[in-house]
Amino acid sequence: MSIDVYKKVRDILSSKVFLVVLVAIVLLQGIWYALSFQPSILDEGRHIGFIELYSDRVSPFIAVQSPESDWLGEVTREPSYLYYYVMSWPLRVINLLTTDSRLQVISLRLMNILFFAGAIILYDKFFRKMGISAALSRVVLLFLIITPAIAVLPGVVSYDNLMFLLSGWLLYLTACSVKTKTINYRLLALVLLIALFGTLTKYTFVVLAIPLVVFLAVDIIKNKKLTMPKVVFSKVSIALAVLLLIGLGLFVERPVKNVLSYGDIAPSCADVLTEDRCLKYYVYERDAKALSNRAVGFNPKSLYEYTFVDWLPNMIRSQVRLNPWEAPILAMFALYSITVFGGAVLVLVYIRELMKARIFRLIMIAAVFYSLVLYLNNYLDYLRLGEVVATSSRYLLPVQPLIMLLVAAAIVRLLGKYKRSLLMSFFVLLLIFATGGSIITYLKTSSPELRWSNRADS
Repeated sequence: MSIDVYKKVRDILSSKVFLVVLVAIVLLQGIWYALSFQPSILDEGRHIGFIELYSDRVSPFIAVQSPESDWLGEVTREPSYLYYYVMSWPLRVINLLTTDSRLQVISLRLMNILFFAGAIILYDKFFRKMGISAALSRVVLLFLIITPAIAVLPGVVSYDNLMFLLSGWLLYLTACSVKTKTINYRLLALVLLIALFGTLTKYTFVVLAIPLVVFLAVDIIKNKKLTMPKVVFSKVSIALAVLLLIGLGLFVERPVKNVLSYGDIAPSCADVLTEDRCLKYYVYERDAKALSNRAVGFNPKSLYEYTFVDWLPNMIRSQVRLNPWEAPILAMFALYSITVFGGAVLVLVYIRELMKARIFRLIMIAAVFYSLVLYLNNYLDYLRLGEVVATSSRYLLPVQPLIMLLVAAAIVRLLGKYKRSLLMSFFVLLLIFATGGSIITYLKTSSPELRWSNRADS
């Protein structure tokens, strides 16, 4: 295979047309899922239920919870409510146009597809802003969107899609701020604004925001001259100030008040409702059963065993299947296992070289911090319940493009001098994904009963 072929492929991957292709793949997979399957995975039923709960009220605050809503869990102090409230407004319009629940769900799904497509564009802009080549950026995003567990996510009604969009936006704004020679207070205000509203969309967003805000603060102290901001009463400045005040008020009302009142940003259902009511919520019921089955003298596994026997294998399996009772496609499971362990080794080998670039320092800090917090939360749940629960790679979505970029950059450094090997590896990976990746996994493994065509009232 000649160098000319390598250059042609690289030029194709670097082109704006290929970015359009990536967005088209997101749209195709998302619409395919949205039009084909009933709500069944990724907590979609609960997300839709929350949106419906907000669709008959103007205020985003719920003072009293009716028993009919108990299956959603506790709702009055739910920290991740903004997505539901925002999506309730288009649902109100949709409800005026049709009473068909299928069309209502599909309409909500189409908006989520746009959220995810926008996120892909923003992550590409972030990578490019920080000096990553267009070809490498788009290869990473290509393999992200054809990862089986992520391929169908755009077509699901889920706060993860809006969170993903806001994550890409926050990263891009952070990159823009880092690249400025002087302090841009308007950019910093936007960063804070996205951090506030992102946390209200899904409270784990704060785990991404913290390292980025700290990185910006250190960058300002080290690389920029501190100056007093000029007060400019423009329409944009006034709008930003108003939105910041609203965001701060909502942040204090929900996450801050939750911590002060219940000691947790996401209080347990039983802290607010009675246990009988909480047992109607499947997550609380699951945890209650685990606690009742927990041995009196429970002896937890070693950290090594928990990590390499339970946590990592579960995280890998959750990348290549949607339902825990389904066996993953073997080729995909093997591929992701090799990528995770081999990629980790490669990143460690090239860590010094990678960390010379500020972009990789930013990416490493964000990815490692977010991953460690997720791991610690999973491990503490295991110690509390005596069972391994909620180990899903979907929770890594905001930093998964960053992790994949680190691995891809290490691979390029390993094979960079061997253009033919690099190109062959790319095509071999595409071939493997063509046999069992992307939405193909769900089409092969999902039950026929989950299709809209098999719905009882269709």
